[in-house]
Amino acid sequence: KIEANELIKNVTIEKMMSGVVHIEVEEEDIIGTYQENKKTYLLLGDGSSIEQDGKDIQRIVKFPLIGKFSKEQRTLMAESFVRPGKKVKAEYMSLISEINPHEESYDKNMVEIVMQDGNRVYSAYESVFLLNLYKEPLPNLKKDNECILLDLLTESITTEDCKAFQ
Repeated sequence: KIEANELIKNVTIEKMMSGVVHIEVEEEDIIGTYQENKKTYLLLGDGSSIEQDGKDIQRIVKFPLIGKFSKEQRTLMAESFVRPGKKVKAEYMSLISEINPHEESYDKNMVEIVMQDGNRVYSAYESVFLLNLYKEPLPNLKKDNECILLDLLTESITTEDCKAFQ
């Protein structure tokens, strides 16, 4: 029955010689929620979506709100959060309030990640995994609501004047 749930990726049940039953459940990676055609969806790490009905609405408030991405951008963006070896950890996903599309002249596929603390993080899809370093520069920030750039070239986080991203 549990495998019938769309949010369950895999279940392994093993009965040990001692009689102990070991159950391992692997859940789908949930990136966030978005609305389209007056319906609410969960966006999964593989880029697929699951429509949410009224009874499930309470649980979706825990996930980031996804902005107006095209379907193709939404898939690429979602996959960027769960790349093998470069997956954004759950503790950092839980700090995200919103994920919005962002463009710069040098890259049309970027994200603006609004954190719950008010900081805004800007990143290309390829460097989203650097969000795992998010807490490192926080003690050195000079003010609230900073703009932060995840830089793939140097694999580092830098602060920028927010005017640079407008």
